[in-house]
Amino acid sequence: MKRKLSLLLAVVMILGSFSMAFAAEEEVNPAKFLEKEGILVGNESGDLMLDEPLLRRDAVVILSRLMKAEDEAKNFKEEGLPTFKDITDKYYTPYLAWAQSNKYIKGHTEEKFGFNDNLTTKEFAAVLLRALGYLEEADDWEELFIKAKDLGILEGVEKEADTKLVRREVAQMIYNALGVKMKDSDKTLAEFLGIEMPEPSVLEIEEVKAENLKEITVVLSNAKLVKNEIAIEDADNYRTNAGKVVDVRLIDNELRLLLDGEMKQGKKYDLSIKDVQKELDGKYEFVAYDNEAPKVEEVRVLGTQGIRVTMSEPVKNPHEKDFRLDGKNFVMRVRNYGRDITLIPYRENGKFEEGEHELTVGQLTDYAGFKSKEEKFDINIVEDTTKPVVKRIIAKNNSVVVEFEQEVHPDSINKTNVSWTQVRGRKATEADGYEILSGNRVKYTFGKAKELPKPEVEITVKGVKNYSGYEMDPHTEVVPLTLDFSRPEIVDWKLLDDDVMKLVFSKDLDKKTVEDTSNYVLNKYNESKETYEEIRYAVKSAKLGDANNIVLIEFSEPFVQGGKYRLDVSGLRDDTTLRNSMIDDEIFFTYGIGENLDVTAVVKRDKEQIILLFNKDLVRREAEELRNYEFRVDNKDGKLLRAEDLSREPSVILYGDGRTVEINLPGNERDIHSVVLGLNITSLDGNRMEDREVVLKESRLSITSAVLSKDGKTITVSFNQEITKAPEKDEVTLEGAEKASDFKVDVVRGKLEITGFTGVPTKVEIKAGSSIESKYENGSITKKAMSKNITDERALDAEIEAKLDADNELTIKVTLNKTITASQEDKIDVLVDGNLIGTLGSFTRAGKEYTLELSNQAGAKKVRVVGEGLDETVEVGPAVPPAPVEPKISSAKIVTAGQDYEAGVQAVQAELTIDTTTTTLDNNTNIEITSIEGSKSISDTIDISDVLDDNDPTKIDLNKLATAIDNLGLDITAEVVTDTSGTNLVLKGSEDGTNNIKFEQSTTSLTTVNGTNGTEGKPAVPEKQLIQQEIEFGFTAVPGMLEIGQKVTINGTSSGVTGEIKSIDRTNKTVVVKLDKDLNDSTKVQKLAVGDTINSFEVTTEGSITVTIPFATATGVTLQ
Repeated sequence: MKRKLSLLLAVVMILGSFSMAFAAEEEVNPAKFLEKEGILVGNESGDLMLDEPLLRRDAVVILSRLMKAEDEAKNFKEEGLPTFKDITDKYYTPYLAWAQSNKYIKGHTEEKFGFNDNLTTKEFAAVLLRALGYLEEADDWEELFIKAKDLGILEGVEKEADTKLVRREVAQMIYNALGVKMKDSDKTLAEFLGIEMPEPSVLEIEEVKAENLKEITVVLSNAKLVKNEIAIEDADNYRTNAGKVVDVRLIDNELRLLLDGEMKQGKKYDLSIKDVQKELDGKYEFVAYDNEAPKVEEVRVLGTQGIRVTMSEPVKNPHEKDFRLDGKNFVMRVRNYGRDITLIPYRENGKFEEGEHELTVGQLTDYAGFKSKEEKFDINIVEDTTKPVVKRIIAKNNSVVVEFEQEVHPDSINKTNVSWTQVRGRKATEADGYEILSGNRVKYTFGKAKELPKPEVEITVKGVKNYSGYEMDPHTEVVPLTLDFSRPEIVDWKLLDDDVMKLVFSKDLDKKTVEDTSNYVLNKYNESKETYEEIRYAVKSAKLGDANNIVLIEFSEPFVQGGKYRLDVSGLRDDTTLRNSMIDDEIFFTYGIGENLDVTAVVKRDKEQIILLFNKDLVRREAEELRNYEFRVDNKDGKLLRAEDLSREPSVILYGDGRTVEINLPGNERDIHSVVLGLNITSLDGNRMEDREVVLKESRLSITSAVLSKDGKTITVSFNQEITKAPEKDEVTLEGAEKASDFKVDVVRGKLEITGFTGVPTKVEIKAGSSIESKYENGSITKKAMSKNITDERALDAEIEAKLDADNELTIKVTLNKTITASQEDKIDVLVDGNLIGTLGSFTRAGKEYTLELSNQAGAKKVRVVGEGLDETVEVGPAVPPAPVEPKISSAKIVTAGQDYEAGVQAVQAELTIDTTTTTLDNNTNIEITSIEGSKSISDTIDISDVLDDNDPTKIDLNKLATAIDNLGLDITAEVVTDTSGTNLVLKGSEDGTNNIKFEQSTTSLTTVNGTNGTEGKPAVPEKQLIQQEIEFGFTAVPGMLEIGQKVTINGTSSGVTGEIKSIDRTNKTVVVKLDKDLNDSTKVQKLAVGDTINSFEVTTEGSITVTIPFATATGVTLQ
């Protein structure tokens, strides 16, 4: 790895100086920075040619330098290489041979490299990925561009994968790469190269994310600007509805927040930061999404009594059986704190044998269900004689957190480790309890009778040992007491049952105030009075839950279905010394049978397992109750069965996502037609499942939403299941896009993201049978055509024109960037010189364009449009004179003639006979075709060996027989169908199927049904078919009022012919009108003929306004 990295300097040196900026920081001139480091130099004239492209051949030279193989490459020889025939400069020949031999490059073909072609974004991204150690990813041509984007290599480079790069953009990509961490390393490329990058001068939060389901990561711009490290690592300063934050660690520029519980995959959460630093305090949104398996980052021996295994993320319930020493299981205790797993000999004061050993770490599972791979590590167990040393003591409220310089043995931790003495006092007061926060951090708590004195306290720490049994020297330190003035807040709530609600607070609460039921008031909405009214004695009890920041409220009676409620909460205090009181809060909710709770998809893996996917989080107790599921077998009219009727050991499991239910029926051999769900299945927000019978075959993938992002660059398409593979681009249609196929489709966090399109798409459609794949798809999810109108989340924008003519008539035209509703129109005010003249809803509307004409507006100066996020003002200008070209119809011609015709389909006559010279079917048996209707007499035969069933040679495989008949080239169609009588061979007769000849399979012969030896079929009933007539009109200028779909009346030789506008070509000034069907005979169309004269053209615009468009001549135009 090192040899590749050191040669990145060669890439940077050929580029010279350049200017670019870090995100979220002051402008930085990387050229001066890198020049100071002695890395960047220009050419002799100092010209860096930053706006010129980089060629593919030069990229190969750069790659050889990156790989520290330039000497080898420029002298490389191998017979037959390079295979490229387009090399025009022999200097590059050995380089290309070297690269081709080592499979670093590929040509456009075997013989064409693209010697003089420009380097594309994707090609150079592959070079930088290799420099960063991502060798496999760089070879994945389909995914490498996405990987480079994810790593930030393409930050500030607005180029598609296959577009050419100029040297300035190449420089930007290299500069970005310097800040990227190497694969499987915590160091950036710059750190490996010994380059110290410029630090941001502003402290801010660059990103909040959760890349596993147990931790929240807050990315800072520059942690060196943090003023109070104690405050930033204080868990009480972080509140989230994802759970309680129990530990905070600042590591480089990242804050790592550990939660007491776990988050749900794909769910959005809030994080509030308070009392840390004004630049950081605020509320942030993030989505929990884990798509990587855990891996071992480090194995470290702590001493003879401990081994530390550090994972890339927290794992779930590691067990001693997951670890082996020298290939054998070892009796040990496993302690897990966040990402750290500590292995300790089982016996107190027990020791691992000193010396060289091999530690095997088995498969460990993270909170998203991903498993790590088993790995082996060589370790050397030695005694650690270093005594524990206190690094920092933090005293806050009634607790003391002690942080040690190294990991300490948990067996040595007890409440007597820490005591306080008031400064200049005598008596020492020991702690009442403790909590191990991590391998080197312990929190000691003191009860109300032992409150820490203010403003400072003398703390003594003693008795703590390392992992070789060496005890610390007693440590005494005077520490200032920090008081917590923050109030407890409700950060989340859920309905757990008909009569139980769970409240989650930002901090631990005082038990006495929690249990006081007067602090909770339940109100019910009175529809007739339109107000909430208190329900007296509604709260039966309240208590602390599993944690001291959770409150469980039990109500006297279940909630009423469909009822609207408001819960008032007040008077609760935290359990700190100050007993901070909460600010009064309200929770609004509706309880009842809701249309929103439903099964969005069903996956039937086999007879023994069914998976149901719901659209909302479920109450676990009811979702995992087998009595809430009944099963109908065979068909819908069959008897309902319980799970116990189908299996001896049935079970039901609600997955960790809260929405997926797995029903297991081991041993069941019956086909299940449907699952019947009852009212008892309830979502966490109180909605109950209506009686619902879910037919297993009805499950299919469907689009639930399609949203255009606020910047107009991304369409996010959500489905009723998590998507794992995107469809091909040609399987997706974007209505409204300016270029039908100019876009890209990717899977991001279980959804489709469409980017790279132009225009404003209004609808997305995915073709039937597309290659899209979902998480639970297993052959039972049908993929029909899917479509969804796209919700436009772009901010509303407007272009405004205000023109005043010579008659003092003011014309105001407002053009919006998207369509809005009538209610939105009425919220947008229009003012002239500060005077309200109406809302946008009072204007005349044509699509996204609104027009209003006002008389007597002499002296008008400004027009303002305000509302729905708009606030635009324009100066009133003079009216623009009308266009000199008057729209007129200049020509008319028939594009598609209208007619009706009859089409008959003749039936075939076929006769199949079987040679029965043997009593059973064998390879000597032939099937003979003796006659075909409309053909000469023939005698073609099919070898019986080609059509026998592979598993039973006494039977004919009808699928094979159908294929063999088709292969004879006869004018008949053979197909295998399934009906109530079994599998049959059918020769197609008439279109309606009445004259089909059907052959039924037996064990020894092939007999005919519905036609003895091929009874002659009858001709099909003639059918009528319409061809719609279309007329193309030529214009001197196409009127702006015309739109596709508008109704048109054409008068002339045939008076009152009607139709609608099918297409408009404003460039070529043509409009195509499709005529309607005949009003008296729906099998015919209205017709116009060549030579007919057309005298008038009327169109009905929006608002039912009829406009007559003139013709170029007074006598009209003649249809051609």
